[in-house]
Amino acid sequence: GMEKPTSHPEPCAEDRVLRAFLAGDPGACHSVKRWALEIVHFRWFGIPFDEREDVLQEVVEDVWRAVTKPGFTIRRGLKPFVRHIANARCIDRMRRRRNEVELTDQIADPGDDPFEMLARNDAAARLRAAVDRLDERCRDVIQLHFVEEIPYAEIAARESRAEVTMRVRMFHCLAALRKIMRRWELVA
Repeated sequence: GMEKPTSHPEPCAEDRVLRAFLAGDPGACHSVKRWALEIVHFRWFGIPFDEREDVLQEVVEDVWRAVTKPGFTIRRGLKPFVRHIANARCIDRMRRRRNEVELTDQIADPGDDPFEMLARNDAAARLRAAVDRLDERCRDVIQLHFVEEIPYAEIAARESRAEVTMRVRMFHCLAALRKIMRRWELVA
């Protein structure tokens, strides 16, 4: 029989936002900033409040530069694209900040690795760190389904696999994730 193609509910809306963004519409620019803010504000990047507007502006400029290039196409939709750029800008900001402190042998050793402390004290950071310890296939399927909100059927189609295969993979990946999280709870 004919299989009905599964589609993400938003591509049309995102296409409208992209066209409006290209036309310089302030509402579309606001949408792009709002999507970026979800990353800049809620992720564990720790971007200081007074730097967030600068980061958002960098994201909007980067998105603008990308979408106005001749022949530019978005594979996964505008919102995941904006989030991807926001992630990259936040990581750049973290890297720059890391280099601001000159290391000398006078600085006291804080004891615990700061990322270990963060992993123990912050549930979101703990989850992120646990996901990072999974194998690449698990990280990819979790990223696509939970972060980029892509349905199992579409993920399966990309890999030329059955949808049930993706669901079984996710089941095993989430079981592995729970095992890591439980181990850390016992340690904490």
